[in-house]
Amino acid sequence: MLEELKTKQQRLPKFRRAPELYGPFRFSETDLEILRLIHDYRYVSADLVFALVQGNRRHLADRLQGMFHHAYVQRLLPPPAMRIADGPQKGSEKFTYVLDEFGATTLARAEGIGVRELAWDPRHVNRMNWFVEHQLMVGTFRAAVELGVRTRDDLSFVEWRGEEEIRDVVGVRYPDGTKREHRVAPDAYFAVRERGKVRHFFLEADRGSEEHARILPKFRALWWYCAPQSPFYTKYEDAKDVLILFVCESENRLAAMRQTLAKVDERQRGLRRFWFTTSRRYSLMKPEALVDEPIWNVGPLSCTEDRRGLFEKKTLRPKSEG
Repeated sequence: MLEELKTKQQRLPKFRRAPELYGPFRFSETDLEILRLIHDYRYVSADLVFALVQGNRRHLADRLQGMFHHAYVQRLLPPPAMRIADGPQKGSEKFTYVLDEFGATTLARAEGIGVRELAWDPRHVNRMNWFVEHQLMVGTFRAAVELGVRTRDDLSFVEWRGEEEIRDVVGVRYPDGTKREHRVAPDAYFAVRERGKVRHFFLEADRGSEEHARILPKFRALWWYCAPQSPFYTKYEDAKDVLILFVCESENRLAAMRQTLAKVDERQRGLRRFWFTTSRRYSLMKPEALVDEPIWNVGPLSCTEDRRGLFEKKTLRPKSEG
């Protein structure tokens, strides 16, 4: 069986569908779980599927391959630079998977709804590389934080919302009497319950493509949005407990972002709500690092409270004698 699977993988093309070479494909409950995952995340890597769907890694890879060749999912090619570096026949886990029309129809039928109710968009399979890579960065973080939370008995994941669901506006009245509106559109929002209390988080995945002149207004909008009396306080439970997380791709970018953050307020008020890390400090293989380990830099560069864990474990202090 193993040799047969290896032979099939060697002869199947990676860049075009070949259902006649793959052979018959019997849709299973595992495949339905994978389709649900892809629809929920929109774009997934094979590694993300391996991390979130139960099953043997080789078996899951074969199911992904079968769903591609039988048109349930579309396989997006890696960025050109990655293809040149790795060669077209290496690292199938580098592919990105997205729901295709037949997969959307199959999933909608299984859920007892119409495709329109599924909110599937065929344009998702034609996105530019930069957009897909950004979505994968957000998705990898989401998977890692959900997996990390599962490793702790005192934590439970409450919800995750994408950018479309959380866009908002905050109005600010300035000392000169003028009022301006700031658009708020972070990449995602999620909430975790820790010992009965809900903690809120906004996420920004930064791939280094935006200039700091554009980052500063984003900092300011989020700063105002998380201030008392903002729309955020009327919409969320335990609104005082909120952090704004930025994930960067390099240490240099992280340091530059923290330097830009200092310009938001000269008195540095409320800037400790901004936490920074890099995508290299955690992984799907070690998701607990995102939860437990001190991989987060707090506030601007001038902040002395540095390197914290997102959910630091509480230790009971021994009672003093006497």
